[in-house]
Amino acid sequence: MLGELDFTVTGDLVALLGREVGLRPRALVVDASAVRFCAARGVTVLVEAVADAEIAGVPFAVVGRQQTLLRPITVLGLEQVLPLHHSAAEAVAWLGLLPQLIDLHAGLSPLPGHPVTPHRSCSRRDPDGSVLIGRSRTGYGQADGRKRA
Repeated sequence: MLGELDFTVTGDLVALLGREVGLRPRALVVDASAVRFCAARGVTVLVEAVADAEIAGVPFAVVGRQQTLLRPITVLGLEQVLPLHHSAAEAVAWLGLLPQLIDLHAGLSPLPGHPVTPHRSCSRRDPDGSVLIGRSRTGYGQADGRKRA
């Protein structure tokens, strides 16, 4: 995502994340490191996407630890619900540890059928089933090929 995460784009983001979670990739990483403004609705969309991904059994992570995202998430006490990562590599590594952490914390077995493997930083589905929704020169919406004005 690039630019502002506000009411004008959150509808499209909800649809995009819903489609991607519905495809049940091995993991879903959202790159929000280039977001310059994040409205409350943007945080809500990300939190809802985490919940939808969890229900679908899709490991989910968000990249972007800039103040734009950290401030509202910290103020609202959502650090445990919506952890932010410095890079896509860090997010993928965290997703790889997630089943072990769940197993240790809750005594549950790891998420079946969802091995996490590293993937290229891109806005398309990788052959291994991983997805990264992220930055591009065309701005927000690049994962579906549409440019936003």
